[in-house]
Amino acid sequence: MITAYRAIALSFGYVESSTTSWLIFHAESGSPSTRKEALQSLVAYLWDKFVKESNETHEFALGYSLGNKCCQRHWTDTKYVNGKRRETNPTKCSICGDVYPLTWIFDEEVWVEYLWDLHRSDANNYGEHDWVENPDGWSPWMYSFDVSQHQMVVIGENAQDTLTRVLYELHPELENSSEEESPSWWEAHGGKSPWDREYENLMDESCVLDDGGLGYHASGKKPDHPTVTKTIDYPNGGQTIMVDDVVTYVKYNTGDEIWLDFHCGKYKVVKIRHGYSGVEYTTFNENPHGV
Repeated sequence: MITAYRAIALSFGYVESSTTSWLIFHAESGSPSTRKEALQSLVAYLWDKFVKESNETHEFALGYSLGNKCCQRHWTDTKYVNGKRRETNPTKCSICGDVYPLTWIFDEEVWVEYLWDLHRSDANNYGEHDWVENPDGWSPWMYSFDVSQHQMVVIGENAQDTLTRVLYELHPELENSSEEESPSWWEAHGGKSPWDREYENLMDESCVLDDGGLGYHASGKKPDHPTVTKTIDYPNGGQTIMVDDVVTYVKYNTGDEIWLDFHCGKYKVVKIRHGYSGVEYTTFNENPHGV
């Protein structure tokens, strides 16, 4: 299997407020295998970056900046008492006994403004990067322009809303459990809002990017949508064939050939032919040649 997602392209705002350029993060050291995994990885990096900068740049507070992991866990577990925010000040860690001040209230508007500021930033004021937890190596500076569309997650509008929704999935404790929002019109009428459906499609690997590049829809080629086949010949004698930006065939300079199938964000080798012997392999659980 070859994992697919190497970049995430973000467009902030909607209609007249939409940004006129993209903020593109490239994964320098990782390759998430699903759009959900890629987005959660990026948001985890941005959240850690946000937290590490909070003492200097935001009226943010304490829970995630506590030095001891046991204190962080205690802070999270005791954030609410009987469904309401804890108001005892200070609080004492049940493990190490350290005492620290009252927890903070997460301000979604501050987080969203922070995301917008990333797009407006330059290298000098981008903030923490080298000292942030970032296993997949997300970087806005190292974008490779040869990344195929099927290896990129594209958020064509309101990227700040999508990233915030992913954040709440990673950290449900950030939501205020004592405040219940009234149901939307769609929920009140037994359905899902268009934004809920768009988000579900984004996280569904069977859905594909629409022609406008603004969202994902159920797969299936339109009758008037032509298939584009690209053949790339390399100077060393190798060759790659791509159909609609998906690699389907690779020939190496050794003469070895492989045929690939792309499904749900992953490549699977379906056939191998030895260049020297001509022997073909078409049924195997694991690729014997490590392709």
